[in-house]
Amino acid sequence: DLYERIVSRSNLYKDMGHCTLNLDELKTGMQMHPQAEFTEVHCNQFENQMYKFAAEEFVKSGKGGEFPARATELIKVGTVRIDYGRKDKNPVEMVYFFNKKNEVMRGDNEEIRTRLKCYLPAQFRETRLQVFCKVPKFLPEVSSAFLKWCKVNRQMEPISQANVAMDYESPTAHRGRGYDFSGIDENSDF
Repeated sequence: DLYERIVSRSNLYKDMGHCTLNLDELKTGMQMHPQAEFTEVHCNQFENQMYKFAAEEFVKSGKGGEFPARATELIKVGTVRIDYGRKDKNPVEMVYFFNKKNEVMRGDNEEIRTRLKCYLPAQFRETRLQVFCKVPKFLPEVSSAFLKWCKVNRQMEPISQANVAMDYESPTAHRGRGYDFSGIDENSDF
């Protein structure tokens, strides 16, 4: 099946998860201007910091073997910006609404804002940090390095973190394993 062929490729980076960045906190810690945008240089700084944490974990674990010499050989970090099409502005302000009297009101109207306040997010733009491991045998070290990076930089814990304890089995992996479905009647509740 296509999914199994894609996952079985050995040259794909392993997803370690992502975290939504608290930009104010991160920019203060990095002594950046509040209006500055994150660039590839900042991602490289994050990679280097996570690499140091992963190296510490590798030494603690007592594993033998050789650890990658550079951060770029072990970790890939990227950022993704998500917004609602208007950067950090409220997109509802551009929508027109009709009331019961058939009057047209724009989304920036005070009555509309009051009614929709509980449905709107606090921010209309967020930046996510995604982390990938390039060398599968170092998944535990990179995973703990990502967690440590989040704690040190006062960011939320990663979401969808890779499960390093077990490999994922595709829902169609049971095919051809000798399961016998002959006892199941088409009229049964199973």
